Amino acid sequence: MEELIALVKLFKTMPGNAKARLLRNGQDNLKVMYDFMENINCGKFTSDEDASKHYFNTTPKNTKYYSLKKRLRDKLLGWILNAENPYLKYEELEYAIISLHRLSAQAGILNSIGVYGSANKININILKVAAKFDLTEFREKAARNVRDFYALREMNLSKFNFYNTLLEKLNAENTVEHLADELYASFMVAFHSNKKNRSILGNIVTKYILQFEKLLLLNNSEKIKQFISKINILALISEKEFESALYKVSENLHDLEKTPYQQNVLKNELIQQKMVCYLNLKQFDEGKKVAEDLVFMHTTSSEITLENEEINFLLSLHGQHYNEAAGVWLDVSNKGLLKNVHGIIREKWETYKIYLYFLHSTGEISIDFSKTIFKGFRQAKFFNTVPIINKDKAGMNVSILAIEYILYLTQGKFDKITDKYEAMFKYSYRYLRDEESLRSYNFIRLLLLIPNCAYNWKTISERGEQMLRKISSHPNIESSIKSGPEIIPYDVLWKLINKHTPHRNFKF
Repeated sequence: MEELIALVKLFKTMPGNAKARLLRNGQDNLKVMYDFMENINCGKFTSDEDASKHYFNTTPKNTKYYSLKKRLRDKLLGWILNAENPYLKYEELEYAIISLHRLSAQAGILNSIGVYGSANKININILKVAAKFDLTEFREKAARNVRDFYALREMNLSKFNFYNTLLEKLNAENTVEHLADELYASFMVAFHSNKKNRSILGNIVTKYILQFEKLLLLNNSEKIKQFISKINILALISEKEFESALYKVSENLHDLEKTPYQQNVLKNELIQQKMVCYLNLKQFDEGKKVAEDLVFMHTTSSEITLENEEINFLLSLHGQHYNEAAGVWLDVSNKGLLKNVHGIIREKWETYKIYLYFLHSTGEISIDFSKTIFKGFRQAKFFNTVPIINKDKAGMNVSILAIEYILYLTQGKFDKITDKYEAMFKYSYRYLRDEESLRSYNFIRLLLLIPNCAYNWKTISERGEQMLRKISSHPNIESSIKSGPEIIPYDVLWKLINKHTPHRNFKF
């Protein structure tokens, strides 16, 4: 089902009447398939069980359900093979790669049925496009096919020699870039397998940079240089050298602008890293400016707007511009951007709403949103409306557990805190002990410290100082625009809890 969901989302990025394009004759027997696609797109069906139960009132073992699923997949795959995506410009690298894959498939089909002359023309076209974008792997394959054509079909010795020489040159270049690709992949494995022992990070980086520099001597490739740069940036961020990483990222973005074609994938990767640096440096306004440069590919205009609004919302919260964040949420709701989105996206924005509710109820939001954002809102009901996020144990589910606990604290419902204490304690040990969840682990332990210290804030402050230091010293990667559990920075959230939790006169 996951692959089918992805295919439907890709199909939906195309403008125009989706039903007319997919179901050209509009026959009645195809209406179920169209309805199936629409329900997947809006997030109603997230599993085979949901869909099969809806249409056939049986388990997914039902043959009719799998037949329906196969027909929809075949239709979508057929569309993808022939699709032209208007959101990709002709001069962009991404469009070139899509076009070259399509041309290569066409040439292969023509060769297989003996239409060699037409296949050869396509391969020569591939050589021209691939040369413009320096895509060696496509050029090498096409050069081999053209060389073989003049050797076996046309018997043209001069053209055979020309393309054979070109092939030898491209083969050497592609071999070096392929080795660089494998080297980068092995670096990522070595890097991520040493999460708990970053002291050896310098040795890992040095080892791989030296090997890449040897490859550069064989082939002065822009692709290899990009691999080196990405390794250096990743190492700087992991070592918490955010200023240096920021400078390196800015330098790379500047160089990228000089290339004759756009590289949106690499550009987005660099911008994401830049925002991680700004978040860790607490420079949230700068992060908002950078977010405007993100290029959202393969998305509809409404999805682009929602992505941008989410970044603005999170950066406003992290910059403690709470009125502004609430305004963003209200604007998203009024524009209807949360209609027909996947269930997990809708649940994420509902989770943002409960954090706004906390800020609003404690007076941190000075504008009255009780008749707009929070009209008909019920705190108790919310915690039963996020079933998908509840499965993300080390991610967004931490946000929900934390805010429920915090609301009980600030509302003085100390009996509820007693009920939640044991479950929170076990949860932190079971799901939050790995390197990437250390900030969440220490924050949950801080929350548990409050009843442990009998709500005496002097004692809580003394005993919680070490945990606060751990939160401050650990990289704030969780609170990147990926929107993990840290919707409001934990250190800021802790100050709000301290400020708004009422006194309790008897011990826990």
